[in-house]
Amino acid sequence: MFKGLLPSSVAVCHATPEMWETKVKPDEEARIVKAVDKRKREFRAGRHAKKSWIKTLISSAILIGIGYGLAIIMGQPTDPNISLTD
Repeated sequence: MFKGLLPSSVAVCHATPEMWETKVKPDEEARIVKAVDKRKREFRAGRHAKKSWIKTLISSAILIGIGYGLAIIMGQPTDPNISLTD
């Protein structure tokens, strides 16, 4: 969907239905315990999509490493922002 709109240097990961509903790690779930359901779903989808995106980068050998706080250390400039759309 977005691939034709964005430069080829942009990596896109679409959140699957499972990503929106599957709980994340307990320490991450603790961050959203008081959030409304919509926000919980967005948070979970974002976390799962980011992990999927990192796995894609690892398999394409672009990723050099993961630093403190899951910071991505890349072999080329990157901006690992997460944007969610309905």
